[in-house]
Amino acid sequence: DGLRPMRAIRQATQLDFEIDPPTLVAIPSTLEVFRKVSAERIRDELLKLLAAPRPSIGIELMRQTGVLAEVLPELLEAVGITQNRFHKHDVYEHTLAVVDATPGDPLTRLGALLHDIGKPRARQPREGAPGEFSFFKHEYVGAQMTDEICRRWKLSNADRDRVVGLVQNHMFFYTPDWTDGTVRRFVRKIGPDVLPALFALREGDIIGRGRNEDPESELGEVRRRIAAVDVEDAAMRVGDLSIDGRD
Repeated sequence: DGLRPMRAIRQATQLDFEIDPPTLVAIPSTLEVFRKVSAERIRDELLKLLAAPRPSIGIELMRQTGVLAEVLPELLEAVGITQNRFHKHDVYEHTLAVVDATPGDPLTRLGALLHDIGKPRARQPREGAPGEFSFFKHEYVGAQMTDEICRRWKLSNADRDRVVGLVQNHMFFYTPDWTDGTVRRFVRKIGPDVLPALFALREGDIIGRGRNEDPESELGEVRRRIAAVDVEDAAMRVGDLSIDGRD
């Protein structure tokens, strides 16, 4: 069964086991058969892996065995891509840290896995900071790549839109001068149902910088603003009324 290499990695990740060394060494020689497995079966194994407590274990096993090059070669572009003073890790190591630190369901974790997928292609030397780099609009590059990846994995349209939206919007920047109208527009743009996943991803992103930053210091105020506006608007939403046009 060509899926067994992926299943071995997924189960080792879920159970926090090590793969028996001869089995681990055997995986690269099975990749020719692995390539014949349908995208849907591989996708399902990856989502199960992302539900594990520490998905980074499995992602790194995928890299070491050559499975990652077959499933998500775009992520290999991030290996060794240094960033700047705000990040302790290179893009690949940062991605692993973010996935582990992001709470939520496998689709939220998938957004975390792909959130910086566009960074290597958007990387530019940072002006006035030798040896450092900026990644201007990497979220838009990443969103386009994510759309292609999700189509390749045959995710449903709804799941694809959700993951692409997480990648595209993960760099939102709140300032205290946002009006209540700005807060409302932000919530409408993201979608109330997707907002918790976006904040979970942003929490993981902050922790994944490796600088011992508290996500609450960056996200606390905007959360309070959203909650306050939501309470204010609660009685004004037609969908919340107990009557409708038939009444």
